[in-house]
Parts: sequence; structure tokens; C-alpha cells
Amino acid sequence: MVEILDFELDSARLRVKRAENSLTRAREEMDRENGAAVNLSLCCRILAAQKRVTEARQRHSLICPREESSK
Repeated sequence: MVEILDFELDSARLRVKRAENSLTRAREEMDRENGAAVNLSLCCRILAAQKRVTEARQRHSLICPREESSK
């Protein structure tokens, strides 16, 4: 049972990290000079990435609420 919990925690941390990295890359791309269509696409990508970060953090906090509150 402990192994399953550790696996789930690791998976949740990985989901959070990947979502945060995706959001960071999208924001960096937005800072570059692009056309309007590209910027519109990036806005959608940023909104989706923000949603994934929030959802990943919520899943992580459900698995281990103590660790989430200590950050």
C-alpha cells in the first residue's frame, strides 16, 4: 500500500512539474514578437496550461494534504 501511495505522489508531483513547465514555456513564447494569430493561439495555450497546473495541484493535495500545506 505504501508503494502505491509513493507512486501516486510521484505521479502527482510529475504532473504538477510538467504543467508548470508547459505554462512557463508558453509565457516565454508570448514575450517574443509574433503575429496576432500566434499570440491568440498562445493565449489559449496559456489558459489551458493554467488549468492543468490548478488541476494537478488539486490532485496532489488530495493525495498528500500535509505536504501541500507546508509549501
